[in-house]
Amino acid sequence: MAAYNALIEQFWSPFSNRRDDKYGGSFENRMRFSAELLAAIRKSCGEDFVIGMAISIDPTRPDVASSADQLEAVAWHDARALFDYVTVGSGSYFDFAQIIPPFLSANG
Repeated sequence: MAAYNALIEQFWSPFSNRRDDKYGGSFENRMRFSAELLAAIRKSCGEDFVIGMAISIDPTRPDVASSADQLEAVAWHDARALFDYVTVGSGSYFDFAQIIPPFLSANG
């Protein structure tokens, strides 16, 4: 779950990841947590186990990962065969109405 500003996305995003150790700073360092997590799942569950990753896009928030940032993170993990599929949602925990729009929403 790397969507809606959950833990994995918090590592991916320079906005929330301000670490100065091997899990922060450079793009590769920010990908380290999810890469290690996914590799451990793959090792524990085997090659036949299907692993998916959920991401989200929230164009209304400049302080969350952009579509381009998310695409770069997904491509990086995909190139290493760390997951089998990706789902994409909209919104973030900064604005719940974007995640599950109310029935009166013009976007709903």
